[in-house]
Amino acid sequence: EHSDEESQEEILEEAKNEETNNVAIEEKDSDDESQEEMMEESKIGVMEQEHSDEESQEEILEEAKNEETNNVAIEEKDSDDESQEEMMEESKIGVMEQEHSDEES
Repeated sequence: EHSDEESQEEILEEAKNEETNNVAIEEKDSDDESQEEMMEESKIGVMEQEHSDEESQEEILEEAKNEETNNVAIEEKDSDDESQEEMMEESKIGVMEQEHSDEES
């Protein structure tokens, strides 16, 4: 009887250890899966960030190009305005010279 009790205790102890080991293995597997998922999500996050960075860079380049185009257009307009002012000035001088010439004759 005493021997039977010991055997039963040993069997229970082994079963408990077996269960503990199984739980530990399941937890490790679960941790591995979680880690893999996190790595995958991290990779996706990095890829999305890179894509977003590329888009931002394209937008910045586009804006810079537009800015440059606007600056050129403004410079051209300023230059045209100056030319027009010079022509007006020359025209006024021409009229005044003509009037002066008319007065002399």
